[in-house]
Amino acid sequence: MKRLLLLMFSLALISTGQALVWDTVPSPGTFDNIELFMSGEDMLYAGGIKSKVYGSTDHGETWTEIAGGLEEDYSPIWDMIIVDDWFIMSRDGFGDYNFRSRRVAGEWQAWEATPVQEGRIDHLCAIGSSVFGVFYGGGIRRTDDYGLSWTPIEVPDAETIWRIFAEEGRLFVSGNEINGGSIWRSDDLGASWVDVGTSLNSSFLCSEIYWKGQLLICVYNGGGDGTFYTSTDFGESWMLVTTLPTDDNVNAMAITDGGLLAIGDSSGHDGESMWLTHDLVNWTNYNGNLSSYAGAFGTLICHDGWFFKTGGVQGGQRAPQPEPTNVDDTPASFPGELVAWPNPFNPKTTLRFVTDSSGWVELDVFDLTGRRVSKVFGGHLPAGPHEYNWLAEDLASGVYLARIKTQKGWSAEKLVLLQ
Repeated sequence: MKRLLLLMFSLALISTGQALVWDTVPSPGTFDNIELFMSGEDMLYAGGIKSKVYGSTDHGETWTEIAGGLEEDYSPIWDMIIVDDWFIMSRDGFGDYNFRSRRVAGEWQAWEATPVQEGRIDHLCAIGSSVFGVFYGGGIRRTDDYGLSWTPIEVPDAETIWRIFAEEGRLFVSGNEINGGSIWRSDDLGASWVDVGTSLNSSFLCSEIYWKGQLLICVYNGGGDGTFYTSTDFGESWMLVTTLPTDDNVNAMAITDGGLLAIGDSSGHDGESMWLTHDLVNWTNYNGNLSSYAGAFGTLICHDGWFFKTGGVQGGQRAPQPEPTNVDDTPASFPGELVAWPNPFNPKTTLRFVTDSSGWVELDVFDLTGRRVSKVFGGHLPAGPHEYNWLAEDLASGVYLARIKTQKGWSAEKLVLLQ
């Protein structure tokens, strides 16, 4: 069933044509290239290279300047975030660096410079109404009044920290040292930290995302290469993912409206820099007509059924996302289908399936020689969804095959064990 769905998905991408066509996002201003995109509840936002922030309600076809009040100069927007009714923005270049705007009656008011202007903010994130930023030159700060004041936060290896992000109420920071440094996590808004990166070969993060109950990160190894890891306990332990379709560093990740994971790497190779997956094992290429000049990914977001990316030399690019109906992203939603999650795993995964009628069911795991290594279940089951945990701690790392067999046929799922 799953193989059929994946085949239908791939054929749908090829046959529709539209889903594979990327085009350049129209420039939001005269000679103003887009530096980054941001998805908002009301519109798509873009930051340009001339100190302007824009908004669009038609997928980037037309743009309107947001807030206003800043003179046009070559001060590219570096990062931006919306929290409650406040828009916080940082730029690089001339004059003041950091600004904020408040939305009143649905309209963003003119930008006002914040009192803290020691330098630009490289990265911004938020947990609730608390905003955190990495200031250029090092140093983590927190604001609880929407950028009016910033309080320094003590963090280990503060002089190397360059990236900050928040997932599921937890705060993470990482260093800028290749093959060195670490990743730190705080569960109390920066009051204390625990090292969660000592087992990794680098702490220089290219991208991160939380998807299907796991934290996914890519760390840069030098020479354009990256290594991909997954953690189901927020960094307490990591599993190396070896099933990616690329060895290049993954600079961007996003989750489609249909729940697929999208990744984009830094290579820009024709036809080989963006992929979609529902399980980290099976991947569908989504480059379409992206050329080597536009194929490299700097950032990637999903907004209102569309992809928006930066990277390469052709400015911002956009493409429609695949229809959610083209691929099954809900575990075990069809009778007879077998799904494992997590996958890859170490050492436990959950095997899920649905039976549309009562009857005899056999659930087994085999190695690639066809030898059965585990009989997970054998017996009579009623109609409905079922799941069984499989523990593989006594087996070597490698690829295995889980198979469900019923009176109506069988289904199999490839398992990747990473010990």
